[in-house]
Amino acid sequence: MMADFLINIELHNNSSYQQQIREKLVHLIKQDTFGDKPLPSGRKMAELIGVSRNTVVLVYESLVDEGYLVARKRSGFFVHPDLPAESSPNLVQLEPENNAINPKWCNRIKKRPSEFTSLNKDKDWINYPYPFIYGHINVEEFPLYQWRECSRTSRKSRKLHEWVEGFIDMDDPELVTQIRQKILSKRGIVAQTDEVLITLGTQNSLFY
Repeated sequence: MMADFLINIELHNNSSYQQQIREKLVHLIKQDTFGDKPLPSGRKMAELIGVSRNTVVLVYESLVDEGYLVARKRSGFFVHPDLPAESSPNLVQLEPENNAINPKWCNRIKKRPSEFTSLNKDKDWINYPYPFIYGHINVEEFPLYQWRECSRTSRKSRKLHEWVEGFIDMDDPELVTQIRQKILSKRGIVAQTDEVLITLGTQNSLFY
C-alpha cells in the first residue's frame, strides 16, 4: 500500500525546482523519514509540491543514479537498503583525528598566501592604453557574437562527445586546429600542431 507522506517544499526562484526538490528529499532520506516504505508516486509528489510530474520523475531518477534510491518494478521508488541514515553515498567518512601523529602544517608551509600583498589597481585602469592587468578582457573587442555561436553549437547533443572527451597527454586537437586556423592565421603566424601549447592562462604559460 502506498504510504501517504505530507511533504512541504516552499519553492523559490533562486535555484531550479529540480535542485530544490532533490535537496529536500535527500534531507528526508538522511533522517530515515521513509523507512522501508515507497516514496509517493511521481504524480502524487507533483500534486503535493505543485510541479509537473516530469520534474519529480527526473529528480527520482537522478537520486537512483546517485545511490539514494532504488526503483522496483510496479512498486515505485524506495530508499536504497544499503544507505544508512544521516549519511551520503558521495561522502567519505573520515577517521577521528589523532593529534599525536597529525603533522603541524603551519610549521611545514613556508609561504602563507594570506600574507601576500594584494593587487591595488586604479579605478580607471580599463581606460589605460596598456593596463597590463591579468584576468580581464577588453569588452569592446571581445567576439561576443562568435562566443554565442560557439556556446549554442556546443550544447547540441551530437556535439557533446567532442568536448567531454578527456585527453591525457595532448591538447584537444579540434581546439588546436581552431587556434591555428582562426586566431594565429589572422595575426600572420604559421604554426604546426606540435608548436601550439594550451595553458590555463598567462601565469601558467609564463611558468612553462
